[in-house]
Amino acid sequence: MTQFRKRTSVIGLGVILLLSACSTEELPNEEGQASDPQLEENAAPGEEAAYKISADAETPIEHVHGLGFDGDTGELLFATHDGLRFFNDGAWYTTTSNRNDYMGFQATSEGFYASGHPGEGAQEGLVNPLGLVKSTDQGETIEPLSLFGQVDFHYMAASYEGKSVYGLITAEVEDESGNVMTPGIYRTSDEGNTWNSLALKGFSANSFGMMATHATDGEKLAIATQQGAYFSSDGGDTVSRITKDSEKITAIDFKGEQIIYAAVDGQDIVLRVINTDGSDVKELNNPYLDFENAITYITVNPENEEEIAFTTLDIDGYLSSDGGQSFQPILDEGQMQGA
Repeated sequence: MTQFRKRTSVIGLGVILLLSACSTEELPNEEGQASDPQLEENAAPGEEAAYKISADAETPIEHVHGLGFDGDTGELLFATHDGLRFFNDGAWYTTTSNRNDYMGFQATSEGFYASGHPGEGAQEGLVNPLGLVKSTDQGETIEPLSLFGQVDFHYMAASYEGKSVYGLITAEVEDESGNVMTPGIYRTSDEGNTWNSLALKGFSANSFGMMATHATDGEKLAIATQQGAYFSSDGGDTVSRITKDSEKITAIDFKGEQIIYAAVDGQDIVLRVINTDGSDVKELNNPYLDFENAITYITVNPENEEEIAFTTLDIDGYLSSDGGQSFQPILDEGQMQGA
């Protein structure tokens, strides 16, 4: 995040982006039988390895680019530099192929939307950058939707239910119909067939950062900036700041009808829940974090709002099952921990 490591990038809108910039025992299959634990044992020369999700508590995570709860399984998904990582009931898992560098990752009730770059074992036909893609089978198959070969969405938000997707574009591109898209935040409600630029009336911060969308109402959008958190109830046409401008917001999500956010407030790393009108601010009992180890991503399980997870700049990870009253460590500088 820029405010801690001075990783800044200026785009045409004149705003500064907040850039946040494996043991192999198999999961049981549907019949309850363990699959072959060798990651690529059955792959012939020149062929892609069969996609499997294998237990892996050893390989460290070097970068986290997003996280969310899988709508089908309830597993906590980590979008990383080398594909998906899964955390479930104290155990960690990874995949054997399609280890793409996922950016702008957003879990949904049916799977996930993402962007980024093709990686190890990428399926045939994926291009760099990925543009907007989706998967409904835990990353086994990746479906290109829009702007493939043109855009790597570092910042993206998607509703858990429905098809509202927001993305930040930092360079001029053309959509599939040849329409020019200049730098800014765009929204699609039809999985990238059409994109509309957000007016963002009332936005006065000098930075954009993480975004989040309400689980069921795609009109509701939250934006993190170095001058506080902003909220929109009309799809980004108008926005209003709902936190103090002294709070540097580093991560944000919806928690039901409220907003949960992480911030640097003075010398403290804080985790708070607030109403969308800025009222009723509540502190959560997040663990002590060093000033330079800011929270980078936060997610709430829409199926169970008591489950909250977040990661930090130093690749620490924490999970709460009691609504933020307590957090258990599940990552320590990228090294996997149980819960």
